[in-house]
Amino acid sequence: MKVIDVIIADDHKIFREGVLAILEKERDISVLGEAGNTDELFNALKTSMPDVILMDINMGNDTDGIDATIG
Repeated sequence: MKVIDVIIADDHKIFREGVLAILEKERDISVLGEAGNTDELFNALKTSMPDVILMDINMGNDTDGIDATIG
């Protein structure tokens, strides 16, 4: 079974915690990290290469989730 590596990127901590709690129950999903804004996401991507990034569209800094995804 291949494990799917995930990073959760959302500016709402409670939302990230809820998604993390759900994903931790899955044996084939590994959460590599969390990011509260796009700067944190880009820093996390320097050391991790996830298969999936769960990205909030409206992040709380200058770069939103859409710009971060296509940029």
